[in-house]
Amino acid sequence: MFVSKKIFLTKGVGRHREKLNSFEMALRDAGIAHFNIVRVSSIFPP
Repeated sequence: MFVSKKIFLTKGVGRHREKLNSFEMALRDAGIAHFNIVRVSSIFPP
């Protein structure tokens, strides 16, 4: 099982009439478009 040792937060904005395009633009704006995006829980243990 993989357990993360580090996390980082970032933000980005993307606006487009198509949801997928706006998501891609937001990833590019945040500088993380070239990373593999993995869905994880939004709860971080203390």
